[in-house]
Amino acid sequence: LRQAAGTVNLIGALVVSGAVTFAVLIAHDFRIGESKYWIFLAALIVIRSPWIFTQTLLQSRHVYALRSTLSILVAALSASLGIVATYRYGLGGFLVALGISYCIGIAVSYTRLPWLPTLPVDLRRSVALIRSGFPIMLSNLAKLFLWTMDKLFIWIFMGNAALGIYAVQSTVTNFMMLLPGGITEVLYPQVLAQLSRDDVTAKARAFLNDGSDMLMRFMCPLLAVAFLTLHLPIRWLLPDYVDAIPPGLIMILAAFFPVAGRVPGIVLTALGGQVIMLSRTIMAIVVAAFALGTAVLLDGGLVGIAMGMAVGLLLVKMTPGYQPELMSYLFG
Repeated sequence: LRQAAGTVNLIGALVVSGAVTFAVLIAHDFRIGESKYWIFLAALIVIRSPWIFTQTLLQSRHVYALRSTLSILVAALSASLGIVATYRYGLGGFLVALGISYCIGIAVSYTRLPWLPTLPVDLRRSVALIRSGFPIMLSNLAKLFLWTMDKLFIWIFMGNAALGIYAVQSTVTNFMMLLPGGITEVLYPQVLAQLSRDDVTAKARAFLNDGSDMLMRFMCPLLAVAFLTLHLPIRWLLPDYVDAIPPGLIMILAAFFPVAGRVPGIVLTALGGQVIMLSRTIMAIVVAAFALGTAVLLDGGLVGIAMGMAVGLLLVKMTPGYQPELMSYLFG
């Protein structure tokens, strides 16, 4: 199964990379950056995808210490090599440095957890993996798009200067989401292992109740501290960006909703309810798009954008965990 998954992963990366390269080569009037950088980026996709796969393999084996060490190693290498390469060779140098960092991470991973794609391709297992994983992939893409919608609306309708101001608080909010993300990454294999045994209903209820309660008890104080102190570093270090404070406070409060849906989301995925999660995430995108569009039309500024985004994130809480469809799916 791991070899089949590695094959699907590698072929998918090659297809995406080839599509990007083809699009750049046939585009005679390519305005978003220089074509050569997109070629570099297409090659980077083929390198980064196996790196992400090795991280997932380590997670599936519960080798969290090595996984974290390698993540830190690649981050440190990409930062140090990237700064030097960018200074000497520009954006192309940075992309090459990033690719080298990923290759080193893959090589070190392979010494501890060797894997190779299956050749020839095992079609039966590959098709089964794609059928099971495709809704999960689409759901993750939908969540990524949801988290990016506010920036896209600001960039399109308000310009780069407003986007730069908004990005200051967005960095803080994204950092806050890394913490529950790390917790649920550790919890996810445990949920899979527990739910593969008897008493699925009782264990699922326990994870939904106790797991969600534990995560929220951990995150609520952190969100409160961020809410109360966000203005301090901005006023002290970045006084020209004080307009980022009001939307930042709104987004910190709104972060509660996706955090509350983390544990129910992994329970739902573990029990095969990926399509429910995908449909509800798409609904959240539609609602957020309507709210963001309304904020733009009413000239609500950055505060209006943040409030529109909060409306969409409210549905993220409802998406994986608190809808009647999920409870019916889990417990009849």
